[in-house]
Amino acid sequence: MAIRIGQSQVHASGQGSDDAVGNSPGVRRKLTEGIGSLPGWRKGVRQKKTETDRKIVGLPGVGKVLKWM
Repeated sequence: MAIRIGQSQVHASGQGSDDAVGNSPGVRRKLTEGIGSLPGWRKGVRQKKTETDRKIVGLPGVGKVLKWM
């Protein structure tokens, strides 16, 4: 006969999702560094997209005029 344990009981026992990843300072530090670098990554993607759009259109600023029409 198996005994089922509810999710709230698992968290109460201290065996929750934190244990699956690891609770060491090194893991937390790497995760924090990764999250902290996301805004810079997004800025780089946006800049690259703008450069690509300008290459496709051929001239800087023409894309804005075409979108307006």
